[in-house]
This record gives sequence, C-alpha cells and structure tokens, in this order.
Amino acid sequence: MRVTVMTQMAKGLEGKERTIQAGVLKELERSKWYLWHGNVYEACLSIDNLELILDDEDALTPKRRSMLRALRDFRVYITTNARLIPNYGERWRYGEAIATGFVESTVNQVVSKRFVKKQQMVRHEVARRNERMSTLSVVLSCVPGTG
Repeated sequence: MRVTVMTQMAKGLEGKERTIQAGVLKELERSKWYLWHGNVYEACLSIDNLELILDDEDALTPKRRSMLRALRDFRVYITTNARLIPNYGERWRYGEAIATGFVESTVNQVVSKRFVKKQQMVRHEVARRNERMSTLSVVLSCVPGTG
C-alpha cells in the first residue's frame, strides 16, 4: 500500500523533476521487489538511493519534501518490522500460501455476526418499547378523563 502511494507521488513530479521521475519509479519498483523476496537490507539500500536522488537542497519542492518524508517513514516501518517480512518468492516456489485473504474473510465473518447480533438486540429493544407504549395507551384509555 505504501509503495503504491509513493509511486503515485513519483508520477506527480512536475517540471524539472520529470527528469528524475523514471529513475525514482525504477528504484521504487526495485525496493518493492526486494521486499517481496524478503531482502530488507537491499530494500533499505534502494530507499537510501531514492533519498539521494530526491534530497537536492536547490530543487527541494513541496512534492519532493512530501515524498522524502514518506520514504523515511517507510524505511522506519521496514526496519521496525524486518523480522516479520516474509519471503513471498520462496513461499510461492514451495507452493505455500502467500495471501492473507482467508484471514480477512474470517475477520469479516466475525464482524458481520457481531453486527447482526447488535441489530437483533436493537430490534428487540424497539419491540419491547412499542409493547410498553401500547400497554400504557391501553391503561390510559381506561382512566376516565384521559381519552
């Protein structure tokens, strides 16, 4: 997700920045490939290369600053979670699961069940309230002078 956002940021570079756009996109793709294959060290080097390309004091536009900030945050994220980044290329070669769709599906089912239960509880509360109101109206209609 973060790489996609940074790719869009790189595509948004304008003017003189267009000359470095192709190199930035290529380096982003390279870092993505390294991460896909579990090589955090090379991915961080690739991000360092991107920072060197973008960090030019003379041409530091707001878009470049924004992209640099995103790159630095991404590197911190990668280094913090390095031990949790799997080698998807190796998993794919051995026929192991590389998607987390089954986990998302389970979470969605649990959330859906809880939501349905909550709706049922609200319906029961409304039914009880209506029952009390109808009982109250019957009682009030029996009292002389109220209806």
